[in-house]
Amino acid sequence: MSTTILARNFHGLKDVRLTVLPGVSAVVGTNGAGKTTLGFIGDILRRATSTGMGGLSAAIEHYGGGRTLRHFAAPPDEPVLLGIEADEARWEIEPLPQGSGIAGNPAERLLIGDRVIFDRQAGRAEVAWDGKEVTLSDSRTVIRRLLDSTLDGKLPGARLLDILAGYKLYYDLDLRSIRRGSPDSSHRYLFPDGSNVFSVLRNWRDLREDRHRFEFVMDSLGECFGYFDDLELVKGGNVIEGHLYRRGFNTPIPASAEASGLLAALAHFAAVASASRGHVVFIDEFENSLHPRAVSTGLDLVRAFAEQHEIAVTLATQSTDVLNWFDGHSPSES
Repeated sequence: MSTTILARNFHGLKDVRLTVLPGVSAVVGTNGAGKTTLGFIGDILRRATSTGMGGLSAAIEHYGGGRTLRHFAAPPDEPVLLGIEADEARWEIEPLPQGSGIAGNPAERLLIGDRVIFDRQAGRAEVAWDGKEVTLSDSRTVIRRLLDSTLDGKLPGARLLDILAGYKLYYDLDLRSIRRGSPDSSHRYLFPDGSNVFSVLRNWRDLREDRHRFEFVMDSLGECFGYFDDLELVKGGNVIEGHLYRRGFNTPIPASAEASGLLAALAHFAAVASASRGHVVFIDEFENSLHPRAVSTGLDLVRAFAEQHEIAVTLATQSTDVLNWFDGHSPSES
C-alpha cells in the first residue's frame, strides 16, 4: 500500500509528489534542493489535522509562518497546495499567506476516486456535507471537523487521518540532550529531536506489546557496533539515564561519554521502531556521525524491520554511503 505526499508552490518546492512504500526509500539532492522541506509537509498536515494542535494556522506557524510560505517563482494566481493520497482517497488544502500568518478558512477538498466528498472555497466558513450546508466556526480543518462530528468514525477518507497521525519526522537530533538523559515519561514514541529516547526505551522494555521495538534497537546496535553489549536504563530523580556496556567490560559508560555515532544510531533505530503498520517515517541525514559500515548494516536492519511491519521509511540524504547502499539493492529489495 502506497502513500503519496504532494505539494505545489511550497517554500522551495514548485511541484512535487513523494510516493512511498513499505521498506526504505531516499530523497536525494544538493543543499537547498528542498529535501528536508519535503519532510515538513507530512508533519504540517499531521499537525493541521490533529485534535488540540491549533489547526493549519498553528502548523504553518511552527514552520516559519506565512511570509516565506509561497515559492518565490510562483505566479500570483497559483495557490500553495499541500496534500496526501492513499488508495483512492485524496485530501488537499491551500494555505493562503496573509502577513506573517495565513488567511482563515483555506480552500480544502476531499475526493474518493472521482467523487467529491467536500470542496470548500477559500474564505468561506460553510461547506456542503451530506446534503446540507455546515458552518465551521473553529480552527479545525474540514476533514477533522467532519470526522469529529461523525460518531461512527466512518467519514470517507478517514484512513488519511490515520496515516497522518502516524507520520513521524526526525531531523536535527539533539545529541547534547540525549547525553544528559531523558525526562521520565510514559511516552511510547520518539520525539523529533530524540531527546526522550531513554524514557521511550524503558517503556518499550517494560511493556510486552512493545518489547519487540526495544529488542530491535538493542539488536541493531550490536550488529552495527561490535563493541556494544548492553544498555542499562537508570532513573535518577525525574531523569532516565542511559549507561552503555562494552563487550568484555563490566563498568558502564554513561551516555554523556559515549561516541556520537552510537547515540545517533540509537536515536535512528528508535525512530523507526516508534512506527507501526501503515506509518511513514522521514529521517533527515541518517548518515551523520556514522561509519560507512554502520550506515550499510543499519540500513539493512531498518529495511528488514520496515518491511516486516509494513512501515515506509524515507531518508533525505546526499551521502555517497547511503547511495552506494541503494546501488547494491534491486528496487524490489529497497
